[in-house]
Amino acid sequence: MNNARLQFNLYRLPIVFSVFVLIISAFYFVYSFSHSYIGISLKNDNEQWVVESVDPYGIGNELGIAPGDIPLIIDGLPADQYLSAFKDSGWIRVVRQITVVNPNGTILDADSSLTQPTSTATIDLVMWLLPCLAFWVVGIYVYLRNPKNEASVLLLACGLVFGLALSSNMASDRLAPLALHITVVASTIGPWLLLHFFLILPQERAWLRHKPYQYLVYVLPALIVIAYPFIGQSNGQPLPDFRTFRLIGYGVGFLGVIGVVVFNLLRAADSRTRQQMVIILLGCMAALLPFLVFSVFPGVQDDSVFLQSNITVAFLSFIPLSLGYAVIARQLMNIDVVVRRGVVYGLITLSMAAVLAGVFALVLSGGVAPGFTQQFILALFLSAIAVLLLGPARSATEALVDKFFYKDRHDYQQIIQTLSASLSATASVEVASSLIIDAPMTSMNLSGACLFVATDETSFVFAAARGVYADRAFEFELMDFVKRRTPSTEYPNVVGSKDVAYMIPLTAAGKTVGVLFLSDKASRQEFSNSDHFLIRSLTSVAAVSLRGLLIAERDILERRKNDQAILIAKQEWESTFDSIPDLICILDKDHNIIRVNRSMADKTGMLPAEAVGKKCYQIMHDTCVLPGFCPGLGDRNRCGLGDEIVQGDNTYQVNITPIKIGGKSSGRYVHIARDITAIKKAEAEQQRLKEKAELSSRLAAVGEMAAGIAHEINNPLTGVLGFSELLLARSDLAPEVADDLKVIVDGSRRVAEIVKRMLTFAHQTKPLKSRVDITELIDNTLELRAYVLKTAGIEVVKNYSENLPWIIVDPGQMQQVILNLIVNAEYAIKHSGKPGKLTITAALEGKYLRLVFADSGPGIDNITVTKIFQPFFTTKNPGEGTGLGLSLSRSIVEEHGGTLEVESSPGCGAAFTILLPIVQSSGAAAETRDPSVINLGHQSAAVILVIDDEECIRNLAVESLSGEGRHIDTAASAAQALILLSKKDYDVIVMDLRLPGTSGMALYTEIIDRRPEMTGRIVIITGDTLGEDVKMFLEKHRLPSLVKPFEPAALALAVSQTLNDVKGRI
Repeated sequence: MNNARLQFNLYRLPIVFSVFVLIISAFYFVYSFSHSYIGISLKNDNEQWVVESVDPYGIGNELGIAPGDIPLIIDGLPADQYLSAFKDSGWIRVVRQITVVNPNGTILDADSSLTQPTSTATIDLVMWLLPCLAFWVVGIYVYLRNPKNEASVLLLACGLVFGLALSSNMASDRLAPLALHITVVASTIGPWLLLHFFLILPQERAWLRHKPYQYLVYVLPALIVIAYPFIGQSNGQPLPDFRTFRLIGYGVGFLGVIGVVVFNLLRAADSRTRQQMVIILLGCMAALLPFLVFSVFPGVQDDSVFLQSNITVAFLSFIPLSLGYAVIARQLMNIDVVVRRGVVYGLITLSMAAVLAGVFALVLSGGVAPGFTQQFILALFLSAIAVLLLGPARSATEALVDKFFYKDRHDYQQIIQTLSASLSATASVEVASSLIIDAPMTSMNLSGACLFVATDETSFVFAAARGVYADRAFEFELMDFVKRRTPSTEYPNVVGSKDVAYMIPLTAAGKTVGVLFLSDKASRQEFSNSDHFLIRSLTSVAAVSLRGLLIAERDILERRKNDQAILIAKQEWESTFDSIPDLICILDKDHNIIRVNRSMADKTGMLPAEAVGKKCYQIMHDTCVLPGFCPGLGDRNRCGLGDEIVQGDNTYQVNITPIKIGGKSSGRYVHIARDITAIKKAEAEQQRLKEKAELSSRLAAVGEMAAGIAHEINNPLTGVLGFSELLLARSDLAPEVADDLKVIVDGSRRVAEIVKRMLTFAHQTKPLKSRVDITELIDNTLELRAYVLKTAGIEVVKNYSENLPWIIVDPGQMQQVILNLIVNAEYAIKHSGKPGKLTITAALEGKYLRLVFADSGPGIDNITVTKIFQPFFTTKNPGEGTGLGLSLSRSIVEEHGGTLEVESSPGCGAAFTILLPIVQSSGAAAETRDPSVINLGHQSAAVILVIDDEECIRNLAVESLSGEGRHIDTAASAAQALILLSKKDYDVIVMDLRLPGTSGMALYTEIIDRRPEMTGRIVIITGDTLGEDVKMFLEKHRLPSLVKPFEPAALALAVSQTLNDVKGRI
């Protein structure tokens, strides 16, 4: 904690010192701006005090005081009295008031306390303020950026001291308090601070920053400062002898600065140090050349200047700016790039010309040219010609000097040029690596050289090795050095291994592209300056070449990867394009095919390459002109998703999309045609099934209603038919009464048959195929429409072949088909406006039964024939048809393994033909037992219970079953029946399934539960045996049943059979 606090306090000291110095400097500048000064110095010349010099910016110059004038009064005292105190020094610089007399006898008086500062003096102060500000800002900024760097601290001190020296110097002219003494001390220390700064600035000399003997540079300035109070001043004025001593200190300090800078420039191994020195020298040149060129040199001849020195002094700001940039810039600008070789040669030529111009000017000053300016221009022109003429000789001389006096460097330059040419001629990193290590190996006779090349910013690989480094054991050791290197490492770098002389990072464009290892010389000699020159030049050339080769190699690899990726993407695209089952082609704006996929090619029956270049409508529509029916071929009416085109038996969904490149149309289009025929058929089938389900639901409702109607009709009809037959059985009837009863019986039977057929049609249950006589099914269906056909004047002609075999069909579904064809024929004939004929033919045709329903209606046109079996297509008026009849009929026939077709033409009627497969094992219908052969046996004294809610049926049962000693009981409800069963035993029970209150099914279950012995002794009478619940109940309990209306004999037969079965079980 104490160390950290101490370090923090140490870092604050420069800030405190800076604030203190800035306050003093600011005070002096403010003082200088508000006070004028005389600007006169006096000297004792042969016991006579005269004006020695006059400052051009002081009020003395403004009043016309000139050198040689004699002082009369100084600061209110006679001059002799005032100057007696300075007799020993013989010189005085600053006074507040002076009165002089010039050689003309004119008396001039200057008093700084009575005169305001002149504008030229203010401008002069501003010009001096600029470099002061530059010193202060740069010093403070650099220190704040890196306060731990001793070079930053020294630069801050230099800036503060030089700024203080300049500000106090201005103030000393105006007699500010202590300003003169501060000027002496600050100007004495300043050059040595700068010398100290250049000593420790190079990174390779960082070890010196922590050595105490670095402060020995301040011995001489310390002695000067210490001597100043004793020998340096008198009466507030510096003594001439001390001025000489101080100038010597100046000279030694600045010469030391120049020497260190030159040494750093020429001998520093660190390239950054050399760059820093060059930048600082350029800054000094930028600061001093304007002063020399525009202020000093022109004044040598005739005291005329282009710019006053107080203006050119502002250029001194370049010195602190260059110092600051050299310290804080991480990557210094490359002077060799900024200042081209030709520019340097041009400056050399101009310098030589300027020297010769001076010589010519002296020669020509004798009167060859009338004025100085003309003489100088002429001399400059002649000098430039001379230099240009002597240029080739100069170059040859330089080559000879290099060859004979600097042979090693000359040879090394040739090696570098050869290496550069060889590297430029190769495109292989491997070959370049061998060339790079061979050059120093052979030229400097090294024991070994090795090169590692960067694969990326952090990884390196072994590239080439020679000599001792060719041993594989060195590869791992050197790779370890590469991994442990620091980013700031530059040549030379001693890695601490006796086998490695230098580890040199090859850096180009701020990136390390390789690391070069060099061993000692085989002769054990030290490396010379020329060797270092070769190494530096070689590494520079190698780094640039390696970087270019690595970039090229990576570009090639990247290009190969991109090409491979493009190839893979192309193959993937082509595979995807060809594997899509849709028909895809790419068209241009003129409908020319550019590319088709495999599905499109297979559809057209040609290879994909054969389709290219053809018009799309040529291969798709087999036409040479644009077909107007295709919405996708117009330039402005492009198909969108969902547009459908019918071609033959297929339906296609077409989508045409423009291909855009960069958001703009390319003039090409992707044409996608998807075959949706199967989808359309599936949708139609789904709709048919839906409509069929709805129809079945409606028919089920109709069936329920029909069952109720049948019950209500069959119950009274049973009484009518039964009692009529009983009456006909009487022998005492008159003939006319018997005839009337026969009419009643026939009508009743006809009504019973109609009800039976209505129930058969209404009960559309799940398909249940059975052996059917098709002609009987047709006749039954015709009976349903007999009245309508008769009233419409339609004649029905039946052409049935003899001995037709039975077929296996669902009677209900097939009756629905037959009825639909009859109704359609009836509708067509009725709308023709005249009587017609319906001819129904049934005949064998091979293994099929052929049914033809031909009408004499108006017929059907060809277009309608192609659509007549489509779902929802109808030729009937709105509200007369759904368009599902023929569609469902064909579907039913096809489910039975047959076909349904139509033949028609306008005016010739229509013929619908059904082909149904024949059952191979079909035979005659099962024989029906004749009631007369049933052995009734002894059935006297039988007790029978009849249960029905209709009184007429109960009475009919009693009449039909009475006789032979039988006893008949009746019950009108389930409750009455259960009461009777609880009191008496019955041999047979005849019961209806529809009873008020408890149903017949529930009553049967109750009877069996109470009297199990009644199983097999119950006969069911009902008005509907086709209902699903009734059929399932009868099948489950195996109960005999009679369908109302029934004949009395049928009831007697059923009861007798039940009694015989009971007797047989007993």
